[in-house]
Amino acid sequence: MVAVTSRQDVPADMVVRQLGGGGYPCDLHRIDPADIDSGYVRLSADLASGGCRFTVTDRYRTTRSEQIHAIWWRKPTTTTRDEGHAQLEGVLRTLAGVRWINHPDAIVRAAHKPTQLLMAHRAGMLTPAVCLPSALDDAHRFADARLAGAIAKTWAIKGPVRWVTPQWRERLACEPVVLQERVDKQYDVRVTAVGDLLFAASVHVPEGVTDWRSMQEKADYRRIDVPPETAQGMWTYLRLQGLTYGAFDFAVDRDGLWWFLECNPNGQWGFVELKTGLPIARALASALSAPAAMAQTALTPSGGDPR
Repeated sequence: MVAVTSRQDVPADMVVRQLGGGGYPCDLHRIDPADIDSGYVRLSADLASGGCRFTVTDRYRTTRSEQIHAIWWRKPTTTTRDEGHAQLEGVLRTLAGVRWINHPDAIVRAAHKPTQLLMAHRAGMLTPAVCLPSALDDAHRFADARLAGAIAKTWAIKGPVRWVTPQWRERLACEPVVLQERVDKQYDVRVTAVGDLLFAASVHVPEGVTDWRSMQEKADYRRIDVPPETAQGMWTYLRLQGLTYGAFDFAVDRDGLWWFLECNPNGQWGFVELKTGLPIARALASALSAPAAMAQTALTPSGGDPR
């Protein structure tokens, strides 16, 4: 199997350790396309007679194309040249019958927030109302119509999430923002999905903190069960988006209802495992080692199969 990611990817280290000590039948060749540009990794390919055979070599090993049955497209380093990225992705795309976690095309498609909201709604999950205001009056009308108010956020970058208070409203005219119905929540939930395995942790921050990610290291994380209807919605969502992996964010309101906020198709998960002990690295190692579809299973807070 091949993992395409940077050398500094700590969660990838966690999966490598699982593969090394878990008795899995195959190992993982970790490749950063930037190392092809620098010459640290050598890629050679022969495209002839309608086929593509290639080898990837570094100081530790050589992997041949016919040995690859799974590809973990994680977080490769971006460089100004990026020729190595184009070459490696190009030859990997020629492989038939391999399992991708996730395919680059699926990552790009599923990263768009409007698509996420539409697919989540189609999958039967609760989604908050969203507005892209073209004028300040539009923004005011949207916020005023929401019982719990609205929050302002961005889609293109990881910017701050703000509660649209009367004092902050006039700033809406100064920058393009996305307005989202505010959920009057008890707490947030991060669910890491690996195939049909769901690893859920509730996230608790002080009252008044709108975005828990602004204090990710200080938040309190607790294992939690996923309601059956929400679990079914996530499995449907993954299927609609063509994903094997997804990092879902939910807000749980005062009535205990789970509201879908977003799903990062290549989101971070290492901090969840470190804070809760949920065996996400083990699940990824198993998924990469076993290309066949996994049985549909939701994990309990203890990390076991409830059935």
